[in-house]
Amino acid sequence: MEKRHKIWLAVLAVLLVAAIVGVFVVRGQLTDREADYATAMSQLTEQQQSAAELEAQVEQLTGDLEASQTEASGLSSDLEAAQSRVTELEAQVAELEGEAGASAEQVAALEGELEASAARVTELEGELEASAARVTELEGELASMVQPASSADEAETEPAGDAPDANAVSTEPSGDEPQTEGEPQTGEDPAGEVEQILDSDMTDAEKIEAIQALEAELTARIAELSDAVAELEAERAELGGAEGELEQMEGDLAAAEAAVADLEAQLAEGNARIAELQAEIESLNAQSATDSEALESLRAELAAQEEESASLAAQLEEAVAEYEAQLAELQAYRISRDLADGEAMTSTGAMEVIHVAGDGVTGAWSYTNGTLSGNAVELSIELDGVEIYRSELLEPGDSLVEIALSEPLTAGTHEAVAVTTVYGDDGEAQFASRVPVLIEVAG
Repeated sequence: MEKRHKIWLAVLAVLLVAAIVGVFVVRGQLTDREADYATAMSQLTEQQQSAAELEAQVEQLTGDLEASQTEASGLSSDLEAAQSRVTELEAQVAELEGEAGASAEQVAALEGELEASAARVTELEGELEASAARVTELEGELASMVQPASSADEAETEPAGDAPDANAVSTEPSGDEPQTEGEPQTGEDPAGEVEQILDSDMTDAEKIEAIQALEAELTARIAELSDAVAELEAERAELGGAEGELEQMEGDLAAAEAAVADLEAQLAEGNARIAELQAEIESLNAQSATDSEALESLRAELAAQEEESASLAAQLEEAVAEYEAQLAELQAYRISRDLADGEAMTSTGAMEVIHVAGDGVTGAWSYTNGTLSGNAVELSIELDGVEIYRSELLEPGDSLVEIALSEPLTAGTHEAVAVTTVYGDDGEAQFASRVPVLIEVAG
């Protein structure tokens, strides 16, 4: 009986030892799983932050893309407005060129009329000179015909039956009568002829008949003289008409010259306006080319941004898929049962890199004690075995975003260890996990 009791005691002792060993093994596995869970949560937090950064980059690129599209639309509108303005200016240039061509034709026509008027003026001046010469000639003939007629009238006043007096008629012209020199006489001197008749041996009847014949001849010459005077008056009237026509032609010529000068001024103004419009067209064409180049550059930049946005979107989708996969994997570490006495569970997430400012003290570090955690934790950082930071007690749901080191660090990268100590409800430390981290201090 005693032997059986000993055997049972031995069996119970073995079972007790096995149970104790099993407890230690389970607690070791639980600790390993909790460490893996903490690491996975840290990685998950990094992935979440990477996803947030990618989303921010996508939003920024989307804003830049919209701004580029707006700018491209504005440039397209400016380009269309410039092209419309160029078309309008080209139409104005064509209209001005047409007007300039018409003005040139009018100038040519007026110049032709001006030349014709000048030729007509020259012709009228020639006719005027010829008429003046003819008037001078007729006046000479009239003067030469008046002197003999006066002498003949004086001779007829003598009585036919009386004896002729040798001193009654003088053959010398008086000093008051005009005398032409160098001009041909139209006939013999009538006074001399009367004197010759009176001095001749003819009978009185023959002398009277001769004088009557001479009188008839003088009458015919007076008629010719009257005709010459009428012709002279007609020539003078024609000369006056030619002078009036000449004055009118000169007035027309002056008006034509003024019209030509006005048209030439309008033509010069039109050419200046055409040159100005052509310069404006060239400027608009240059601006249009610049806008086209800028538009093409913006389109190329837009395409590059769209490609980069697509790449970032693909990276974001990949990061989200990886996050979801890790999240699904982390679900296996969740404890869905009540903790037994002596057990503890944490759900924390921390960044693997701590960024410290140039002062070597102020750092940015994201650390979260998740709401799934069943215990409060305390975070500390050790560098070369020396503690340089210790946080306050973090309850489930609490987090850190900024820390202040107890000692300033030099610029550069330092390898440290983050220690997470888990506390039970009684305030006693249950266990601690150690995770390697990097501290980067700005220079």
